[in-house]
Amino acid sequence: MTPFASKYQKIFYILSLAAVLLSATVCLVCYFSGVNPLDYTRPCLFNQLTGYYCPGCGGTRAIISLLHLNLLQSFIYHPFVPYVAIIALIFIVTYTISLISKGKISYFKLRPIYFYISIALILGNFVVKNILIYNGIWIA
Repeated sequence: MTPFASKYQKIFYILSLAAVLLSATVCLVCYFSGVNPLDYTRPCLFNQLTGYYCPGCGGTRAIISLLHLNLLQSFIYHPFVPYVAIIALIFIVTYTISLISKGKISYFKLRPIYFYISIALILGNFVVKNILIYNGIWIA
């Protein structure tokens, strides 16, 4: 599969850097102010209404595990989170190196297949967790 056009690669690079900077800022503010952002989250409405996990359930716990550098636990909570973090990290680092080298060193190019894998991980997480619930095996 051919990579996305270079203008989209650049847009994704800028958005990724902005997301990393925003996330780091929020983490630092929460850390130094003593505010726990989980105190302000609401329960999943889909889960409350149906008793099943939604496609995004586990995402917050996965992000927290990832911030604690527990990659396996993050993957168990929601495989999409560490997958995107790894892809984005590789992309950001290689794109930055490419910019510094003025294009002499190539960067990791994003391809549509990576986004299809993301969708498959989200749907797979949804199906697997709900099959486990249906069979009486609850995931904490």
